Amino acid sequence: MIVIYADLSQGYQQVNNAKVTAIVERPSPYGAVELPLLDNGGGADTTKDDGIYSAYFLDFVDANCQRSCRYGIQVMANDEDGRAIVFGAATNSASKPIYYSIIPEKGDPQPVEILTA
Repeated sequence: MIVIYADLSQGYQQVNNAKVTAIVERPSPYGAVELPLLDNGGGADTTKDDGIYSAYFLDFVDANCQRSCRYGIQVMANDEDGRAIVFGAATNSASKPIYYSIIPEKGDPQPVEILTA
């Protein structure tokens, strides 16, 4: 068993109420598994509404692989029908949320900003 975590934020602001899904690619001939990641404080998620979505992954293939057993994980997030919210960074979740669509739709890649020191 492993735990898959996704920290969903915009800058230093946490994002809540998003739909977050992990797609776990398993060794051939086994197919991919879609796994919803939750931020509800239950199961693998230790703190509700902190912007960290998580779930347990249990669907491993035979432990005695004759070839290398490699897994790949891709995490996708979308704005669940306009319900995703971003909390202000100044006072974290106690501050008034700002409502707007900040999560790209599936298939709409966004560049990742690389910060250098």
